[in-house]
Amino acid sequence: MKYLEWNNAIINHFFNTENEEKEVTLYFSEDVIREIGEKNFTLPEDGYVVDFFKALRNGVNGTTNNYIQRILDLESKYSQGCRGVQQIPLNYPPYLSYLLSFLLPFTSGTLPDGFRMTNFHDIVKLYFEERNLTTNYDQQIKFRLNEVDHLWNNIFDWLFESNNISLGYIEKIENPALNRKYVSKFEYHIIFRKEQEDKLSIIFDENNILPNEPIEEFKIKQLLIDNAITLRLTGDTVTKIRNNEYIGEKLVKRAFNYYKNWDGTNRYDYSKTSDSTTIQRGFSRKRIVLCLKFDILTQKIEVQHLRTYSIDGLPEEFTLTDITNKEFKNIEQCLQNPLYSTAITECFQNLNQNVELKDKSNRIKYTWKSKDFYLFKKDAQLNDWVEIPQIEFNANKTLIVAKRKFYDEKLKNWFEAESIPANHKNLYNDNTKNNLLDEWLALTIEQITKYQHPNLAELKTGPESTPKINFNKEFFFDACFYSDVLPDVWVENCEIESGEIVAEYNENTSIPLQKIESTFCFKSEHVQRKDQEFKLRYNNIEYPRFVKIIAFDKRKTNYEIEQTQPKRNLIGNSVKPYENPTNYFQGIEHHFNDETIRKMKPFKPFYKYSKIRMTQFQSIHSAISIKYTKEIFYLTTFQRKVEFRKMNMITLLLTYCEVLKTRKT
Repeated sequence: MKYLEWNNAIINHFFNTENEEKEVTLYFSEDVIREIGEKNFTLPEDGYVVDFFKALRNGVNGTTNNYIQRILDLESKYSQGCRGVQQIPLNYPPYLSYLLSFLLPFTSGTLPDGFRMTNFHDIVKLYFEERNLTTNYDQQIKFRLNEVDHLWNNIFDWLFESNNISLGYIEKIENPALNRKYVSKFEYHIIFRKEQEDKLSIIFDENNILPNEPIEEFKIKQLLIDNAITLRLTGDTVTKIRNNEYIGEKLVKRAFNYYKNWDGTNRYDYSKTSDSTTIQRGFSRKRIVLCLKFDILTQKIEVQHLRTYSIDGLPEEFTLTDITNKEFKNIEQCLQNPLYSTAITECFQNLNQNVELKDKSNRIKYTWKSKDFYLFKKDAQLNDWVEIPQIEFNANKTLIVAKRKFYDEKLKNWFEAESIPANHKNLYNDNTKNNLLDEWLALTIEQITKYQHPNLAELKTGPESTPKINFNKEFFFDACFYSDVLPDVWVENCEIESGEIVAEYNENTSIPLQKIESTFCFKSEHVQRKDQEFKLRYNNIEYPRFVKIIAFDKRKTNYEIEQTQPKRNLIGNSVKPYENPTNYFQGIEHHFNDETIRKMKPFKPFYKYSKIRMTQFQSIHSAISIKYTKEIFYLTTFQRKVEFRKMNMITLLLTYCEVLKTRKT
């Protein structure tokens, strides 16, 4: 394979529509090269890795035989508008694979124990010279690395501006340490790699951390330091994290972002058994929320039940068991609000009890942890007050159920302060009314995000909670909404009091969205301006991308959809793109050529009760062609297709008579 073929395949591996609006981790290794090669190319005689290095050495026609200069030549061609060399399209910046190769010595080479990034060039030099990528590392690469440093910003701009982050984006390293100014761009992707990031799910599991808990950055920082051995962080990396050095802060931020996007899935197979040959997948983590009935007039609080909470839905069929092996069945997604399950009853006893239910078949732990206080918001769809882990914007009243001792020590001064207006708060401490046990009381606060607690993470919004416009992205592709399924739009991380979300078009015109309670929806005026780009704005908050509304039929053609569906051979194994078989399955459809169909034998149950053989039936009328497999065959006439499942010959002949009647008319 040629270099540009490898470069296109490698960039498509990292930057694609599956990573839309996501930060991409540039983890590159020889194993990744093999993975990319297997998906895109036939197996070369010497293997994919050798072929990749051969492509790096051969380069591209019209570039010099000098590693850094070759990068600059490719960048020059691309910036001047060249979009193809030797019939190979330049779909992406053509120099990225040369830059990524600087990561290989650290992910695939032989490293000394406890290596430091201060000897970056020594490690790369040894690796590059062993693979004949350079004849004079110092002159051709080390002293010229500064000349390609700006290309990281070019890639960042290509993702943000040219592609509107529809392929993902990378972290922008703006102020690296001066003594490693030009290697820090690589350092960020080296010292905290993807397999280390995935091990964070184990650490969360072992520390009983659930998704969407109010965790602050300092706790993530401490988790990285305390679990440095598990994460295989070097002493130098731990020092950077502990001392809040630039790269150390970036790593904490990256781990923190991983947690914020973590759905509870355990992404690493591991075993705690003494038998090293036994590998057991760990349990994923999900939250259970408590639901209450709360009558504001009577002040009565009644504990109702638990519900599982998951943004990714629930398994179709599963049974939960508690520590006593008691089973809870028939749990489904709630129709009114699919983020929650239907009610789980008879497993909650009191506010001081921990609850852990296991889905053994799917290896998921659903956990509810007892605390000193709990937060609830009213969910109109469920008609319940549902537990929330942290205060939320636009929740109207927030109900807090707290232990009296905890209230006196942590909440009283904050709650009674004049900063919270009297008409925005209420205390319910009469247990004869509120129906709570004596050690508990309750209180409500309206628009609680305006009156955040100075210390408790649950009662203040995180520092990363910047106001933003958001919407359901289920039918959002390549910065396009579809006119048939326009989503509701809302504003996160700020209280909605006045103002409106507007769509601002390029010619300085704007159309407001219609407000319905705390959300906004598009109007017919927006649909009439299909294919025109606009920005969504609420006061001083704007959505970072230009978006547009298009007709649904413009989303994907059937041909384009078919190309995305993997082909499988007749025994179910995936087929490589270059194999292009004549007989294969794609999606749920089979694609057989005529010769294969003619050679097929009918499934015995079709005719075992009939004396008429299938060959005799086929000769009845030449206009009928039959395609059949063990389970399904098709009777086709006048481009009409009728499906039969395990039908006997009598039924088949009756149907054929009906077809003949139709044909006569």
